[in-house]
Amino acid sequence: MGIRIIKRVEHFGIIVSEMDESINFYEVLLDFKVRVRSNNGEKELTFWDYI
Repeated sequence: MGIRIIKRVEHFGIIVSEMDESINFYEVLLDFKVRVRSNNGEKELTFWDYI
C-alpha cells in the first residue's frame, strides 16, 4: 500500500482569471460546493466545502 505522505489538506489558494468559470469547474467536475464568496474590491475570494 505504501506510505501516506499527505494526511490532510487544511486549505490552499489558487489564482484564477475567471472566477465564474472556475466555480463551474470545481462544482461540476470535482463536486466542491461554494461555502463563502466575497469581494473586497481588490480581490475576489471563494471558500469551498467538499461534499
